[in-house]
Amino acid sequence: MNFFAARLTASLFVIVTALLGNFAQASDAVALVRYGTSYGQCLGYCSRSIDVFPDRVVFSAIAYHPTKKLPAISNETTLDKRQEEELRRLLSEASVDGLAARIGCPDCTDGGAEWIEIPKSSGPIRVMYEKGNPPFQLRALASWLGAMQGKFRIPPAS
Repeated sequence: MNFFAARLTASLFVIVTALLGNFAQASDAVALVRYGTSYGQCLGYCSRSIDVFPDRVVFSAIAYHPTKKLPAISNETTLDKRQEEELRRLLSEASVDGLAARIGCPDCTDGGAEWIEIPKSSGPIRVMYEKGNPPFQLRALASWLGAMQGKFRIPPAS
């Protein structure tokens, strides 16, 4: 894959991830927080996200494969009261104030992109950064969200 094609593929995955993030579970409930990861140069389920509600976590994954169509995956699990309280504590300690919408160069070196979206009265605020390198004020929240997303299993895209 030449450099131009690699950059185009990476850009498309960032766009798909952004679009994926705009499709929440059909519900009147507003997610407490949304989180996702994506990899531009990847085959399989390269774009994954979770929407965390007070009582459940909804997982979604979109695949890319050049020779076969892989179905989107959606799954959910319950969030118990202790987990909800921990998440609310982390959200109260996290701050997106003053952060750019894009920090660094997410997935530019094929290391992946990660994002956190927090609802505000003026509308949701999303911060995207290099996978594994959240800004300091989101570090604990990113760790919790990454661990929660990691509990969902997806089939290999063989």
